Amino acid sequence: MLKTSIGEETAAPVVSESATVVERWECDFSQTKTDGVIYDYIIVGSGSAGAVLANRLSEQKDKRILLIEAGGADTHEEILMPGASTKCQGSEIDWQYKTTPQLHSHFGCVNQQSNWPRGKVLGGCSSINYMQYVRGDALDYDNWDLPQWSFTEMLPYFKKLERADLNTIPKNEKFRNHDQDSGMMDVIMVQKDNPMDPMFIEACEKNGYREIEDYNAEKSLNGCVSMSQISTKNGKRWSTASGYLLTAVKRENLDILIHAHTCRIVFDAHKQATGVIVKRDNSSEKEEFITSKEVILSAGTIGSAQILLLSGIGPQNELEKHKIPLVVNLPGVGKNLQDHLMTPLFYLSRLPTLSSRDATVENHQLWKNEGKGPLASGVGGS
Repeated sequence: MLKTSIGEETAAPVVSESATVVERWECDFSQTKTDGVIYDYIIVGSGSAGAVLANRLSEQKDKRILLIEAGGADTHEEILMPGASTKCQGSEIDWQYKTTPQLHSHFGCVNQQSNWPRGKVLGGCSSINYMQYVRGDALDYDNWDLPQWSFTEMLPYFKKLERADLNTIPKNEKFRNHDQDSGMMDVIMVQKDNPMDPMFIEACEKNGYREIEDYNAEKSLNGCVSMSQISTKNGKRWSTASGYLLTAVKRENLDILIHAHTCRIVFDAHKQATGVIVKRDNSSEKEEFITSKEVILSAGTIGSAQILLLSGIGPQNELEKHKIPLVVNLPGVGKNLQDHLMTPLFYLSRLPTLSSRDATVENHQLWKNEGKGPLASGVGGS
């Protein structure tokens, strides 16, 4: 597993963020003017949900949309380089949350706390995660016993969002979309270039697992092992910012505002949202009201709940404790949080694996110019 910064060790000449923003996005979104504009929709958070919403809603030409992001543009090289994905977490593009000290777990962690990475950048967590493309077990959707969320109902949307790679992912019209003229998110299957991968798969098979060609085309994932599928295009990370915003931003009815922290939602006397209060990084002492007919929170599991609480929506006793005026007493806000943990196991190996030794000028140029080499593979194999 990569522990040092490949992007740092082989970085290209440093350029200003504003210059790279303009190069990628043709605009500096930190300078977006909102004075006098009444938006139809304000979307708070540009991550895996917000970017999709901005794209789909802006397809309606008679609607005006504002997408607000607390972080900046996704122009750091470490974001695009799969081999440097670990460097993204714990950096300035990560909110760097930590759990509260745990009582019955995390005994090997400082203060018994876990890091809780959350993207603070265009693309949100899809710009800092390990790019694993996993729909999940079909039976999990069905076991929710919610007809509209069954796997059969969800499958058309899974297919609609993806462009499965023709060369690495087996064709399967029932489960996958290989039409390169539709879909938004590019997906490839990691190849068995590292000798460790076939050995790992063989070891799993000897312990009762079965190797499958495509875990996103299975009725159940129980007892399966396979090579990973990741969201990359030409060896570069393909986040929701790349998949959904690069096209949407060309529409005149979509504005994007970055480096702007959403403080709270504003409601009228009828408890209807009328807009949001934000603070821009370049004038953090000044609160700015932006008007909208509707507000959509897609600021992540933690961020959306926090904004609701700060806006007066949540458990009345907690809001009163923090002297936040009550708008709606909604006890479930900020409660019942669930997430999956990752517990990495590290082993010494005589075989080469992705490490700081791959951070060579030659590998950097190979990745940058051709999208190939160890820096294009990411940290997940089989």
